[in-house]
Amino acid sequence: MLSRILPATVILSMTLTVSLLGAEETSLISGVSVFKDEWIESATKSIVDGPGNDAKALRIELATKPKDEWQAQTWTRALAGGVETGDTVVITFQARSIEPATGHIKVTLGLAEAPYTPVVSKKLVLTSEWQTYEVKQVVSKGVAVESMRFGFTFGDQAQTFEIADLAVVNQSK
Repeated sequence: MLSRILPATVILSMTLTVSLLGAEETSLISGVSVFKDEWIESATKSIVDGPGNDAKALRIELATKPKDEWQAQTWTRALAGGVETGDTVVITFQARSIEPATGHIKVTLGLAEAPYTPVVSKKLVLTSEWQTYEVKQVVSKGVAVESMRFGFTFGDQAQTFEIADLAVVNQSK
């Protein structure tokens, strides 16, 4: 999947073919780190069968809608490189909504500390069928790898959705 957009620097690549690592650690990222939850009490994560043969997916179930959208998010700081102003970042993944038939998520790459400014951000509507989603944006402000995080915000509604085959690539490197 990534060879079609070389030369590029892979910032994050997620393969969900590993066993569960603990309560807050359900998916291995680049063999190094995991997605962590923030602000959510009514959400659970699990590894389930994904699209294709032997594929796995991260399932997120949010039982109740929080007061604010940002109060339901999962993120990682396991990134392999920073970004500079003007870099083109491509985020691809497969996803589907389990319940309701359409899900709502926001994909964000940005600062990991206050003011949590996103440099790439897009809201997406998920369907009930597996689809490949691509977010391609020019970075609005450079961020060093030690100050950056990637994640999904999903507090628009109570929902269950699945994500697989995630890659975050800086096409400018």
